[in-house]
Amino acid sequence: MKPRGIYKSYHDVNSKSKGAPRSTTKYQEKISKKMSEERLEFKVSDESRHIYSEFQLSNDKQLCETSMQNCEEIIDENQIEEKLEETFAMESEEFSTSKLKHRRQNGDITENLVKKMSECNNINAGEILAIFMTFPKKHSWTWESLLDIFQSLNFIFKKKILPQTKYMLKKFMNVNTDNITYHSVCTVCHKYFGSFSNKKFSEACSNCISTFSLSSTNSLFSELDISDQLKKLFYDPIVVDSLEERWCRQKKQVDALEDIFDGLLYKKLCNKENMLKNQHNFSYTFNTDGCQAADNSKVTVWPIYIMLHELPDYLRKKHTMLIGLWVAKQEPDMTIFLQPFVNQANKLPEDGFKWENKGKEIISKLFPITCCVDSPARCVMLNMKRFNGIHGCTYREYPTVNIDNVRKYPMIENFPKLRTDESVERQMALAYYKYYSSTQSKQVDVLGV
Repeated sequence: MKPRGIYKSYHDVNSKSKGAPRSTTKYQEKISKKMSEERLEFKVSDESRHIYSEFQLSNDKQLCETSMQNCEEIIDENQIEEKLEETFAMESEEFSTSKLKHRRQNGDITENLVKKMSECNNINAGEILAIFMTFPKKHSWTWESLLDIFQSLNFIFKKKILPQTKYMLKKFMNVNTDNITYHSVCTVCHKYFGSFSNKKFSEACSNCISTFSLSSTNSLFSELDISDQLKKLFYDPIVVDSLEERWCRQKKQVDALEDIFDGLLYKKLCNKENMLKNQHNFSYTFNTDGCQAADNSKVTVWPIYIMLHELPDYLRKKHTMLIGLWVAKQEPDMTIFLQPFVNQANKLPEDGFKWENKGKEIISKLFPITCCVDSPARCVMLNMKRFNGIHGCTYREYPTVNIDNVRKYPMIENFPKLRTDESVERQMALAYYKYYSSTQSKQVDVLGV
């Protein structure tokens, strides 16, 4: 007799007559009993499911059978949880967060890096990590793609040596994000919104009452602590020893400008006791410029870098520090973007920062000397007309003329006067008065200011 209707898909594997229909009540009782038993055996946490899936993926048949026997032996729910926590702790022992600090102090991580991945070659975990960490930058990999490769390598070599999560990779590489402050600009009214230690929440703008998520906003920029980066930089004894370069260097020509140390402004600051005459005080050049995030991308990226002058030439570019980063679909408002950096730059010459050298605490002050930018970025930073404007020169009050729809600087007999701090401030005040006294919404400039 063939099964029909609701019995068509039911076949009792234990029945001698597989085609015979069964009682619906008995079948449901049997299925519910079986499901309750399975529910008791496999009532596990998320971590245990991850471990169990690893057992299933393993090609080792004996390991799978052992894990199944362990699950069948567990009856009490409390024992289940304790057993699973113990198993998960054993499996993740290589990168346990609670033991990471202790293991870093004892050098256990270094030992794991020098361990051979297999007996058939001499490649260790540190070499593999160094190789694969260069690929994301070269090929624009995502975090997920890099971590998937690390998980695959751990599975192939049957060793949990490489980190398998983004959090553990940052811990492993000693990456600290505590010195990053996030700033936001309202996407509607373009007013400064505020600073935050993290970006995983939503807020409402106090100016236009618009609500947006900080993690998804297109007007978010970051500020990095200068003092914290300098402290980490001066942990390197090679860097500390090289700071004596400016005092013991030998010039090739006496009258030649071979480095910034030969400049008039640097020499002037070196004559002042509380400035660069102190060997523990330093100076720097800062720079910013904009670029596209990728080809055909509407997102623009503006980083702020600083470079220490007191380092030798071969170390300056190597240890250039990132201080700020703007990533948005529109160019930054420099009065907003540069303000956090300006606050730090004004504080460091007064208060300085503390660092240690051979057990001795040193207080160093940091002074900005130059700003190195191209013509478009210089006009944006000074909040002045661009170089192709009527008064686009930022050095002199030089007018331009329109020739074939192009602004050009003509040759004139009376050379225009230089711009000074007093003239720029006077023109700023006049432009401010004209803007607020007129009914026009467009900004007004005075000689390009």
